[in-house]
Amino acid sequence: MVRRKLKLLNGLQGVLLHEKPENLLHETLLRMARAVITASKAAYPVAGDKSRFYGFANWKNLQRELSTYVGFSYLCRSLKNTDHTSAFKQKALHWANQFDVCCLLDSNQYPDVYSAYDFILAADVQAEIQCNSGNAFEQLKAFQEANKQWLFGFFSYDLKNEIEDLVSNNTDHLNFPELYFFIPKYLIAVKNGKAEVLIGDDAVLNEINDFKIEESESTGQLNIERRLSKTAYLNKVEKLKEHIIRGDIYEVNFCQEFFAENAKINPVETFGLLNDISPTPFAGFLKVNEHYILSATPERFLAKRGSKLISQPIKGTARR
Repeated sequence: MVRRKLKLLNGLQGVLLHEKPENLLHETLLRMARAVITASKAAYPVAGDKSRFYGFANWKNLQRELSTYVGFSYLCRSLKNTDHTSAFKQKALHWANQFDVCCLLDSNQYPDVYSAYDFILAADVQAEIQCNSGNAFEQLKAFQEANKQWLFGFFSYDLKNEIEDLVSNNTDHLNFPELYFFIPKYLIAVKNGKAEVLIGDDAVLNEINDFKIEESESTGQLNIERRLSKTAYLNKVEKLKEHIIRGDIYEVNFCQEFFAENAKINPVETFGLLNDISPTPFAGFLKVNEHYILSATPERFLAKRGSKLISQPIKGTARR
């Protein structure tokens, strides 16, 4: 048994040194190899020539060897299933982007007891509501009561002016509506690799699988600028600290805008790159006509499950 484990570890070493990941399954095998080597060095020290691979000519041979261990074959099947789901998700989002309005909510395979699906995709519009602060919440309530159905959309920050006696004088360069929600014509949910059509005809799954993703044009270099200079930013920080010392506020989330003018990007591909770099459990893509939101967040603001409200923030939650 020790000899077998030594053989396995040397094979892992060889693959790690000489191969690059080909897909999600391969990448996960390499990560597992690193973990196995790290955990097992003390118990099974690898001696001698590290360049000897003991028959592991490539990662597929290594996979076959690993699959003899209890439970690993199930992992391989699961990862292949994940590969298939990822390919379907990519096609589905490109397909949905044909419409003026669409929304993808993606958990990126993070385990979460409160999540009903791995990802969910809404596309095209049956009905929609768009309004600014004044009586926006009342309008939304009436819309929801008239349409007992799935709703996707967003609340903007300036809706606070409807709830509190506040006014915002900041320049709006983006011109999003302050409230927007829609009922989709198509709603597709995926759980454990199985796609289900919740709204629309099941034939839409074949349409997505047959969809051809067109190669996008090069977008060129973006010139990213900041809205505040470093000096102006630091001056504002000092003023905020004075407010905290006086007791006017106890916590502040101070942000500034980074922007690029006359920018040309592919929103779907950019979201894919963002998700590759930062695969968060609450990723989101929303298109409303010419407006896009590409989101990667580890935080859940609110979820309602039965009579329970769940919030999963990060900021301000560390033990003190």
